[in-house]
Amino acid sequence: MRGLRPVDAAGLLALGAIWGGSFVLIRVAVPALGPGPLVELRVILGAVGLCAVALATRRALGLWRDRWRFLFLGTISIVAPFLLISWAELRLSAGLAAILNSTTPLFTALVVAAWLRHWIRPLQGLGLALGMVGVAVISWRGAGTVSAATLTAAAAILLASTCYAVGAVYASRAFPGRPPLTLALGELLVAAAVVSPVALAGAGTAVWTLPALGAAGLLGVLSTAVAYLLYFRLLARIGPTAAMTVTFLAPLFALIWGALLLQERVTWVLLAGLAIILVSVLFVSGQPAPTVRAVAGDTGP
Repeated sequence: MRGLRPVDAAGLLALGAIWGGSFVLIRVAVPALGPGPLVELRVILGAVGLCAVALATRRALGLWRDRWRFLFLGTISIVAPFLLISWAELRLSAGLAAILNSTTPLFTALVVAAWLRHWIRPLQGLGLALGMVGVAVISWRGAGTVSAATLTAAAAILLASTCYAVGAVYASRAFPGRPPLTLALGELLVAAAVVSPVALAGAGTAVWTLPALGAAGLLGVLSTAVAYLLYFRLLARIGPTAAMTVTFLAPLFALIWGALLLQERVTWVLLAGLAIILVSVLFVSGQPAPTVRAVAGDTGP
């Protein structure tokens, strides 16, 4: 974070801590509530928070005219990854889930190459290869006991990262010049509607404990509404390249919070896998590529 103003450096650290903590909050809430009810509570609370901001700033968002585009964006950027990550954390630790999710920039590079026909440069290719090595290391050894269930959960996190990547590229093509608040609120409102059948199906088996509800509330208010507003502010002040360094901070904070709050083990295998993935992200993100606008949900769980 060299060259940043202290207030912006503090903002990045805060955002990394919040989004890293999201994985811990999910790990606390999802065993009791289940993935569907948890995601529904989170997106409703996040949407309410952003609606309050929109009303306070008196912005005309124009959401209805793009309702079908928001339907796709909300499904691919919010519903699918939130459900996949929540389901996976029934089987994986918060720290491991966060490390696997840090591969999002790698999948973004692949989606850009396929969708926008942008050739992958040699260093990007090296970065992608390193990323695969890092994923293999932590999927095979970082989860402790390797089983079909843990490998399937790891694959679900990687699929969620791919959804974030597709959502980012789609938003850059379908919503050029639209304010970030419009994108965030539009996709959250759609997500609340789309995930409602899944939430209703799981409501009967949910256990509505106070810790689970508190974690879900923090996910909705802090990790969604507040975090997205902070992220948008950082985008405006320091630009997308510097703001994307939160990708490096979130898994580190997830490991810290998981160890402190959930007594999760931080092994050398996890740290080695994280280091390999972060180096690969540096190689991939440091190469010229078509601009892909970052939108809500593209970097955080």
